[in-house]
Order: sequence, then C-alpha cells, then structure tokens
Amino acid sequence: LAKSWAFELPQLKKGTGARFDLELSSGKAEVAITVAESSNKEVALEYYFKDLSFIGIEMWQRFHVRPQGKKLQLSDGYVLMPQFGQAMKLTPDYLQGFDGVQVSSFMMGSEDELNAHKIGVEKITVPAGTVEAVHYRVKERDQTIDFWVHESAKPVGIVKIVSSGKEIKHNYTMQLKSLLQNSSPKIDPKKAGPLTKEAKTFLPKVGTSLMVH
Repeated sequence: LAKSWAFELPQLKKGTGARFDLELSSGKAEVAITVAESSNKEVALEYYFKDLSFIGIEMWQRFHVRPQGKKLQLSDGYVLMPQFGQAMKLTPDYLQGFDGVQVSSFMMGSEDELNAHKIGVEKITVPAGTVEAVHYRVKERDQTIDFWVHESAKPVGIVKIVSSGKEIKHNYTMQLKSLLQNSSPKIDPKKAGPLTKEAKTFLPKVGTSLMVH
C-alpha cells in the first residue's frame, strides 16, 4: 500500500480561542481567533477584527483549513462586514499565499514543519501574563514574522506575533490578551452570498493578509 503523507487534524473544541491586542502602523485594534467547527478532516477558524480608532471598523472572516500532504491548505473563506449585510464567500485570489507556516500551522501543523522555523525558548510578557514561550521565525518574500507559542494558550497557541516588512500592512505586533470559551460563530457559510465589487474594494484596506496570516 502506498503510504499516505496526509496527517489528521487534532480535535479542537468548538468555541475555544483567544483574544489579542493588535498594534498596526495605523493604530490599535482587537483581534479574536476562535474554532468555529472541527473534525479530523477540516477545521473552520473564525477571525474577528475591530479597529479601535474613531472609525471603528468591524469584520469577521472564516477560513476552512484541510491537510494537504504535510501542509495545511485553505479550502474556503468567508467575510462578513456589517455595512454589507450578509456574509460573502471569498474568491480564490483571497485564499492564495497560504501554504507556509501561518496561524493555523501553530494550531494544527506537523512538528517537523514547525521545528524547521524554531529559534529557541524565551521568557516574554504580554497582557495575559509572563511565560517561557517557544520562538519561531518565518520569512516569506519581503516579510519576516516572529511567533512566540505556548501550550497554555491553546488551541491557538500563539502568545505574541511581531511582523515586519517593506509594505505598511506587513508591520504589526499582536499580543495575547485572554483565552475564550463558548464563543458562537458569527458567519454561517450556508447563508453566504457572492463577494460583491463594493466589498472587494474595501477588503485590502483592512488588511486581508493579516487575517489570513
């Protein structure tokens, strides 16, 4: 029999996740990452983004992740912005560039893949507290992303992210604020419509790359 290199996804508890403080070049924001659905073949993660400036933009995104060989692949994505009414299904061009070590790789990725990016163990302090976290560094084109990960922050696992790069949207810091339990998903894929032209012009402004990565 041919050996299958695909790995099974861990069983993640629906409604669990984490809330983060986010600092962008344009100001501060709040981010939450939660498990919307989970099976051994696919996990759906929901991201919440709220701009804390006077504009107060809110956005939800939902991504379905599946194992593809030894890596994770985005199979579907959705976005919900209150000003556009119903949730919308993202077109494939918004799902590209998701084959490296990203947020979901720290939740579900293979150990071999993670170890290739390991820097060491470091003591760091974030709003949620002080921990001895494992430091990883990922370089993608013109962007460098440093992740600090700890078991106590599961299921997301991420304690801190520092991203830097040539583009403004590549420069941000995200720090763990608190863990979440029993969070209800906001997006229902069954009720999602097509992505409108108006929403497309708006999406890059709030930094889709941050939500995906």
